[in-house]
Amino acid sequence: MQRQFARNYILEIGYTGSRSYHGIDQTQANPSTLSAAQAAAVVAAGSANAIPSTQGRRLFPQYGSRVLIESNAIGNYNALYAKFDKRLSRGLMGRLQLHLQQEHEQ
Repeated sequence: MQRQFARNYILEIGYTGSRSYHGIDQTQANPSTLSAAQAAAVVAAGSANAIPSTQGRRLFPQYGSRVLIESNAIGNYNALYAKFDKRLSRGLMGRLQLHLQQEHEQ
């Protein structure tokens, strides 16, 4: 939307947005975590070298990485902009612009 005020002022405002459903989402079914006992061992040793390997920290160490691929991701994008122009003398122009945006994914 654009409007001219008086003779030398122009205000322009715009919005854009999108929404998506059924996007690809990846989840780790056998993540590598640090248990409280493993963290205490690291603190007691005073060294990061006491951290077990990635495979040793998995919920089920006898299995490797298990990636689940699902089509349940959603996303939103919203953006607003405003522009204010003022015509000055001798062909000069002053401008003030503002852009706001937000993105959200699940």
